[in-house]
Amino acid sequence: MDAFWSVTAYYIDGYFIPNTLKRQATGGRDKMVANTDGSFDVYIQADSPGKKGGQLAPVGKAPFTYSCFFIDGARSILRSTGCHRRCRRKRECCAGNAQSEGDIPMIRSSIFGLLIAASLSSSAVAQEAKDTSGTNPAEITRTLSISNEYRFLLGDEYYNQTLLRYTEPFFDGKVGLRLTLPLDATDVTGDDEFGIGDISGKLSWIPYVSRHQAFILSTEVYAPTASEDVLGTGKWVAAPGITWAYFASPEVIVAPAYIHNLSFAGEDNRADVNRGDFDLYFVYRPHGERWWITSDTTVSYDFETDATPVSWELNFGRNLAKFNSGAALNGYIRPGVGVGDDRPYNFNVEVGLSLVNF
Repeated sequence: MDAFWSVTAYYIDGYFIPNTLKRQATGGRDKMVANTDGSFDVYIQADSPGKKGGQLAPVGKAPFTYSCFFIDGARSILRSTGCHRRCRRKRECCAGNAQSEGDIPMIRSSIFGLLIAASLSSSAVAQEAKDTSGTNPAEITRTLSISNEYRFLLGDEYYNQTLLRYTEPFFDGKVGLRLTLPLDATDVTGDDEFGIGDISGKLSWIPYVSRHQAFILSTEVYAPTASEDVLGTGKWVAAPGITWAYFASPEVIVAPAYIHNLSFAGEDNRADVNRGDFDLYFVYRPHGERWWITSDTTVSYDFETDATPVSWELNFGRNLAKFNSGAALNGYIRPGVGVGDDRPYNFNVEVGLSLVNF
């Protein structure tokens, strides 16, 4: 026979899926037993189909995609990449979503009546191409979040900040706009103060992304909207930044970033802002799990005061719920510690909830 077909599964970032069978693809060149109607069943799942028969295309329990190839060696090729990524019915034909090159008279023998039996495990039924953990800096999705951070300052004072944030993606997720409303409280003046902090808007753009790396450019602008002097800078501040995200493996992201905060207008009697922040961000998100860990180390240099604040925060996040629409509800807790004589605080702890990709 001049033609053959194959099915290959991948993690959503393009890597092959390790499995005990050491098989990355299955197809017409494998030994398979046809059904009575001449079709073949291919089970794209983690576990063996057992007595059901058919051929197993092994995957893990993490999100995945797959490609189907139908090749007529003499004349043409039919390829369907990522077809039926959310297979729910037992029998779905990959050819239904395929794009052909040329005239393909291929449905003339049982091999081209191939039916995919996507009997997925419960955790893989609603496979998604997007990362809904909110930990990938190269994924811009619609997000609504609320968080609260309590800082134990160097004396007996405190600073508490509640952030309401909304992110809207544009241009297929290549551009994003994030708005932040801070509600702050502190006793650094000796009396308790509470009110609105400096509202900000952040524009992000991803000019380049590949399987292994991405570059993200951003600019955040802070407006002097604080209701009390102690809750803001009294200045208009621009904070352009650049982030390089390196996808070390399907489970690990390393993303160093540099952000420079510079005031350009505002009250003359308030101190100018001129500070550089180097941030080293690390993500560990194991496949098939609903939890993740991030590490965030920030080293700053204040050009106005010649100070070098350093802090380290460790985030423990978990998916709390997933919805049929593809949205996810996540929660996290992030303790942190200040380092050195110029540390911004002794300790801090932040908790938050986010609705992602709704």
